[in-house]
Amino acid sequence: MMLRRRPRPRSETRESGSSRVARWALALAFVLTACGAKRDERTAPARHAMSEQAALAALQAMPAWADLEGPDPARAAQILDAAEQLKQLDDDALRRVVVAYVEQERAAHDGLGVSAGSRLYVLVRYVFAAPTRAKGGVARFGSFQGIPTGDGWVDEQWPWSAVDGRLQLTGTFGGYFGEDYLAVEEFDAFRQRYGRRKS
Repeated sequence: MMLRRRPRPRSETRESGSSRVARWALALAFVLTACGAKRDERTAPARHAMSEQAALAALQAMPAWADLEGPDPARAAQILDAAEQLKQLDDDALRRVVVAYVEQERAAHDGLGVSAGSRLYVLVRYVFAAPTRAKGGVARFGSFQGIPTGDGWVDEQWPWSAVDGRLQLTGTFGGYFGEDYLAVEEFDAFRQRYGRRKS
């Protein structure tokens, strides 16, 4: 006598209709989510630095380093924040902002004043990797007083100092003597000599 195996109940051999629908719905949701994420990555706009117009306004609003009367941590922090924002522009865009700033100052005041020039003086040294022991005897573009110097060297990073791995505005303005500050020419020279500061 041949014994036949009792067939399993239908519920044990196949998923119920509701379970199967739920599983397919879950899989479809996963696929749509993944596709949506990829589409978002492709279409999401890239993050850009501020516009040149906004950068010019930020530069004009930056406190002038030459106007600080002795140590002024609050206003020094404002200068640092503005310089960090402006640093986000690429070299060409930042140069255009500097040129526009200089042209506006000269048109309004018949020259680049010391206070206005001091904004660019600190900005150039924040953006570019000016060293604390640069070779002396090279072309100078302004006559800001108080720059630390030594035997054959000059501190091109001044008035910034590295504090806990980050630049801080520690030098105080000591006066200006001589011809107008050639800010655009210094921008070009520092860009060529030192390149961008890494941090």
